[in-house]
Amino acid sequence: MRISQQCFRRVPALVVAAAVLVGCAGASSKPGLSQYEGNALSFDYPGSWSAATFDVQSSFSNVLVYLSTAPMSDPCDRAAGSISCTRLAVTALGPDGILVDWSRNGFPDWTFDPSKGKPMTVDRRRATIEQYSDSHDCLGIGGGRELIVTIEDPVPRNWTMAWACLKGPSLDTLQGQFDAMLSTVKWKQ
Repeated sequence: MRISQQCFRRVPALVVAAAVLVGCAGASSKPGLSQYEGNALSFDYPGSWSAATFDVQSSFSNVLVYLSTAPMSDPCDRAAGSISCTRLAVTALGPDGILVDWSRNGFPDWTFDPSKGKPMTVDRRRATIEQYSDSHDCLGIGGGRELIVTIEDPVPRNWTMAWACLKGPSLDTLQGQFDAMLSTVKWKQ
């Protein structure tokens, strides 16, 4: 169910805050592109997008990196020894804007369902892509198309997800950039 996967990533969770370096973004060897280099994966993305990392963890997920054309801020409220993450890293997308959230997820009894969405592969791993136009999260920041890519991990009951919210008018161009990013993914583990 689409909602259950989103809930693992979006459920407000109270966890102990820990400073975790999960990756870095920098220039790519390809003109016009930047590169994300994390512990689990690397990929290229358009140089017009910015990357940001925040300590966003719950019992079932860990955000690796956010990418966006809009200014980003910490999606969590932090207090001494606790953290509550209840919002997106962007409050509003401008024209032809995008927000991408890469996360690693795990949940008891979760299994990859190749029938959810359109089957695809991401660097030789089975994956699916789903597209929606009525997502509350995406509509809330002005988006008009939501994409959810669910990628099976080698570890049972674990998956990597790339969630994106796109705002037009050039939705197909933005989706093409998102698809191009997916085609450059290289797994490290």
